[in-house]
Amino acid sequence: TKKIKIDIKQNRLEKASLTNRDVALTLQTILDGIPLTNYRNNEDNIPVVLRGEAARNISLDQLKTIQVYSQMTGKTVPLKQIADLKVVWEPSVIIRRNSINLMTVKANISQPNLTAKEVVNQLKPWLEKQAQDWGADVNYEFGGEVEESQESNKAIKEQLPLAALIILLMLVIQFNCYKKPLTIILVLPLAIVGVVIGLLVTEMNFGFMETLGLISLVGIIVNNSIVLIEQIEIELDELQQPPAQAVLEAAKQRLRPIFLTSATTICGLLPLWLSGDPLFGGMAVTLIFGLAFGLLITLVAVPVMYTIVHNIKLNNTDK
Repeated sequence: TKKIKIDIKQNRLEKASLTNRDVALTLQTILDGIPLTNYRNNEDNIPVVLRGEAARNISLDQLKTIQVYSQMTGKTVPLKQIADLKVVWEPSVIIRRNSINLMTVKANISQPNLTAKEVVNQLKPWLEKQAQDWGADVNYEFGGEVEESQESNKAIKEQLPLAALIILLMLVIQFNCYKKPLTIILVLPLAIVGVVIGLLVTEMNFGFMETLGLISLVGIIVNNSIVLIEQIEIELDELQQPPAQAVLEAAKQRLRPIFLTSATTICGLLPLWLSGDPLFGGMAVTLIFGLAFGLLITLVAVPVMYTIVHNIKLNNTDK
């Protein structure tokens, strides 16, 4: 906003036999007014203020000609003789963050397929170069969507160990042993491979929505793995199959349901990916490529890991 800056020259002030208090009192009287007394009207208390007539619509030229009254000599001097007046631009509100003055620069992304993180990556080299001329007391930080994404990722990372522990406990309670949950836990890191391939192919960054997609993907793979291991247990306990044959038969039995479930989910997510949505597109890519690679994890890695953990030999029918 525009403001009038009054720079009082002390040498001129002394020559005119004026003080800073004289200037302040004159300006207050003309511009803001000086409270004189209060007028009571029944229960209302009305303040009486002494103020100049043109206080609200005074211009810069009129302000320069204001007569400053000297309480020492009783004479008046124009304000422009003892001070320099000029119009300057200053922030209407001073915002502080962590006790540091803050200036916010806002911008909207004009390109629909460009994410905030990509814009930040393009801005960083230029800002780092410009910051060399700013001085040590000036710094910059990115806010908005980037800051919110970082805070959300931090909150998720803090809760991930607890979530993983709860999943492990639920698996142990369900299977009543540690080998079967161990089989599932050991194959979960392989899910990241499909996600990485998908993000590299589509040239997308790993952000908050992609993190949510990865968490959802882990849940789907855990669910499919539980179904497959349950089928192995059915082949062993109810159908009395040899261990190696039970693993193979369970994989055959679960191939069609797991494939159809993953295929329908992928088809449902394809429009979200192909639409080029900068917010949900990354999550769709994470789930699509993760589910496609998850088929191999569920139907290949889980049976292989099951045979390793349970020490099953394919050329023998005994454990």
